[in-house]
Amino acid sequence: MDERTLERLPRFSWEDLKKKIDAKAPFEALSPMGTMLLRVKEYQPLIGLAVHAGHRLREELQSKMGIEEDDRRYDEDTHSDYFISDFPIQLIGLDS
Repeated sequence: MDERTLERLPRFSWEDLKKKIDAKAPFEALSPMGTMLLRVKEYQPLIGLAVHAGHRLREELQSKMGIEEDDRRYDEDTHSDYFISDFPIQLIGLDS
């Protein structure tokens, strides 16, 4: 998912996410730190997970990485969120 699209999405607190879920309301929002996208189109017993869909890395963690950027890209599953795009509930990890 491109950064421009992510910038337009609302960022909900955990409390706000819980309220939406409790109300069974469809929504699309980022987690409080922006590391995860939760998309609920319909409440069904089927959840798609794309845990390594992104490549972002918080600046304070970059110096702590034990692998190079190319190796990190190889180990990630960027764009795996497209494979779950038809799932009614989607949990998408946006960071490396």
